[in-house]
Amino acid sequence: MVPATYYGLSGDYPLELLLTVTFDDQDGKTKFTLHHLGHPPGPDIQMAREGWSQSLDKLAELLAGIS
Repeated sequence: MVPATYYGLSGDYPLELLLTVTFDDQDGKTKFTLHHLGHPPGPDIQMAREGWSQSLDKLAELLAGIS
């Protein structure tokens, strides 16, 4: 387990959050939905969003190279 401070976030983050990922078929394509719950209120939420966006952009690049 890595504390949020390791990533530059405040120490207010709990050590565990709820992350739910779903994959749904939509007309032959896959819809990916990510829900990340348990963030304390404050500016760190935007940093978490940016982190997820960067990670998902890298995943998209990787998957684009496979097809």
